[in-house]
Amino acid sequence: MKTTGFLLLSLTLFFLYSDSVIEAKRTQIDCRGYPRDICTLELKPHCGSDGRTYDNKCLFCNAVVRSRGTLKLSHYGMCS
Repeated sequence: MKTTGFLLLSLTLFFLYSDSVIEAKRTQIDCRGYPRDICTLELKPHCGSDGRTYDNKCLFCNAVVRSRGTLKLSHYGMCS
């Protein structure tokens, strides 16, 4: 009985941890090739760890380069 409980707890923690790792990898932005002199006007908001909304990936990645990599993606979409 104790072994089954331990196994269930271990599996639950594993899946919770796996989901958070997958989510973290999914939110990493590849900013190789930046900064760029010109960005398009497309509106696909990126919320930065600085609380600022960047209109698209290009503007976000330019800011990442300016911050020397300290700026991270908080989430896709507008910042609150």
